[in-house]
Amino acid sequence: MKKIKLLKIFLPNSLEETYSKILNNPFKIGAPNGFEPIKISESYACAKFIEEVISKELIIDPFGNTEEVTSKRYIINEFTISRIRNDHILILENPSRSVRELIRKLSEILGTRFYASAIQIDIHALSEFLSNNRDSIHLKNTRALLSGVNLDKGSSATIEITSLKDAIHDARYHFKGKTFKIERARFTASSGTKKSTIEVRSTGLISVHGPDEKSLVELINMFIAEGLS
Repeated sequence: MKKIKLLKIFLPNSLEETYSKILNNPFKIGAPNGFEPIKISESYACAKFIEEVISKELIIDPFGNTEEVTSKRYIINEFTISRIRNDHILILENPSRSVRELIRKLSEILGTRFYASAIQIDIHALSEFLSNNRDSIHLKNTRALLSGVNLDKGSSATIEITSLKDAIHDARYHFKGKTFKIERARFTASSGTKKSTIEVRSTGLISVHGPDEKSLVELINMFIAEGLS
């Protein structure tokens, strides 16, 4: 399964200059963090961000003796900075739970003009885009989580809908005239006997699993790019 997190970013310098600064900040044993470059092309740059985390724990044995145990672990985030028209997107593959340290480090080496912001995905629009751009694949929306469903003047609800056909269509039908947000959704993409699954969160976190994983991720990135233009 490939999980990706998408963020819109602003680069103070060109993609080539950005990659050069990443090259000049390699990870070294004993350093708190650093980068491992992978590849650069005209439209994207790939690298790994490695963070060393040291944990200390006090262990008390049955006799009351105390010993401090130190352990190390490494958090590795592989990322791509992709240039799309006049914008740049930061794509994180299988991201850790927090990417705050990566953003802080990029800001440190690129300058204070660098910033990253979350991308909000219109899941209904994404569903239509995927259906219209893959003639050979049958897309089915099996689950959708709605928030802010207005029930009356004083109450709203968070509702999860499961469907054998199209959960988003069912939501728009049963709650016609009501406002709500699709927080996340699950899709199956079938092509002959092959089946892939897509899970999308409106906050820009996407998981794809199956034989069409690569092409589906490319389509999703294309959808994001069109939304930025």
